[in-house]
Amino acid sequence: MGQAIGWCHVNEDHYEKARILYDLGRYELAAEALQRELAFSPQNSEAHTLMGRALAQLHRYEAAIAAAEEGIRLLPDSAYAHYGLALVCNLADDLKKARSAMQEALRLNPQNASYFSLQSNLDYRIGMYRESLAMAERGLQIDAEHVGCLNRRAIALMHFGRNQEAAQVLKEALAEAPEDAVTRIHQALLQKELKQEDQASEHYREALRFNQDLDHNMRGIALQGLGEHQQALEEYTLAVEESSQFTEAYYNRGNVYLELKDYPSAIADYTRALQTHSEYVFAYNNRGLARSRSGDKQGALEDYTCAIALSPGSALYFRNRGTLRDGLRDQQGAFSDFSAAIALDPTHVLTYIDRGNIYFAQAKWFQALEDYDRAITLDPNYAIAHYNCGLAYSKLNRNTEAIAAFSRAIGFDASCADYFYDRGVVRANNAEIEGAFADYTEAIRLDPKADKAYNNRGWLSMGRRHHLLAKADFSAAIAINPDYVKALFNRASCCYALGDGPGAAVDYEQILAITKRTGDTANQKEAQDELFKLRLCFWLFW
Repeated sequence: MGQAIGWCHVNEDHYEKARILYDLGRYELAAEALQRELAFSPQNSEAHTLMGRALAQLHRYEAAIAAAEEGIRLLPDSAYAHYGLALVCNLADDLKKARSAMQEALRLNPQNASYFSLQSNLDYRIGMYRESLAMAERGLQIDAEHVGCLNRRAIALMHFGRNQEAAQVLKEALAEAPEDAVTRIHQALLQKELKQEDQASEHYREALRFNQDLDHNMRGIALQGLGEHQQALEEYTLAVEESSQFTEAYYNRGNVYLELKDYPSAIADYTRALQTHSEYVFAYNNRGLARSRSGDKQGALEDYTCAIALSPGSALYFRNRGTLRDGLRDQQGAFSDFSAAIALDPTHVLTYIDRGNIYFAQAKWFQALEDYDRAITLDPNYAIAHYNCGLAYSKLNRNTEAIAAFSRAIGFDASCADYFYDRGVVRANNAEIEGAFADYTEAIRLDPKADKAYNNRGWLSMGRRHHLLAKADFSAAIAINPDYVKALFNRASCCYALGDGPGAAVDYEQILAITKRTGDTANQKEAQDELFKLRLCFWLFW
């Protein structure tokens, strides 16, 4: 009887098996197959490169980089080998080495869309957003259906606020790869930006449903998007337990803590991210946010400055530092930062409004109007820009234009009490009493704590000799704000007109107590004078 002869392992194509396992996300098994391949073929450059990629997915970065570099040593003119090292270094957060390897890969082969996709990602990670967009678009010139380039282009477009274009690009990506988790997550991020919460949640759920083998970090991103903060924290924690050098997982966990307003925990995780990758610019920016919100303004300023030093081409970091400086009353520094942000990204609406607000605070009404008008040109439906124009016009006594601007703001957002209040102020100054009265009433309906609206409506009622109605409004304003000196003066006048001298005296006494405490000498003197005149009136029997 003859013996059965088994297949000799040397004839098994271990490399092809490893490629299939890698594509299936079975990185440990892929690495084992590659070990067998390299035992028989130690000069196989592609096997070393793929080994580096598999080990990087397993967060064994030192060994991964060594394997990828061996692939280059064996075949230095291989674009794929340099691309493989760039992929590994990107995962290891060694962005300088990744960019160097990627540039060499593109020099050797400028016709591979995947290479442009990775270059776009690397550019984006260091804040080179225009370059990131350009690289993605060059990749799409080579392969118009490349899912990676479509995703990279969409993310760059979102950064510049070109959300409708991004939506179309992601639609194309989903048509090409409807089960791709990254595309689904990017689509969800866009829909959150567009306030389409239900659609965003559906894409996060689809990302989880289509990809049961998502790594812990990606699962955390999807769960975080669904508002499942505790589960997301658990996934990110598992990710950093697998690899204590997993920068992105620390960063993402910090973002969850930031959403939960647990600022100490957020700061701790951003700090861990920076300990593993000292040039991780996103962590500097978000640690700045957490520090600012926790009251550490100086620490926040330092973090934003570090972010700008690492990514001087990012308008976002200048905007954030400008906002912080404005809050610290450093108007010159804030103005400089907002101007830098506009130079880098002249399409961002809020930056024009922020800089316009500085002009406004400096009583530079015309310059403020210019910035508000630029914001309206970019987004004609942006209510705040129209409202701010109204404020500037009112300062210039251009009441008709102010009323028109406030009316446009109300047309876009009729839920804001301030829009009605300030239109009421201008209408009152313009002798449009009925319109002003209606605006103050609507402001009070929208915000029952609108003390100034009560006071101003009371003043209009007093002008009509409706003293009881006026007194009721002044009293409402004082109930909201007991230190409201102007309302106390007005109620005292109203009491006097109603023959209630003692009531007027009580209000003047209250004004004296407040102004003594606050050091308001002008109002203190006026209250003393009015109280003296009141007490001279013999018919009050004092």
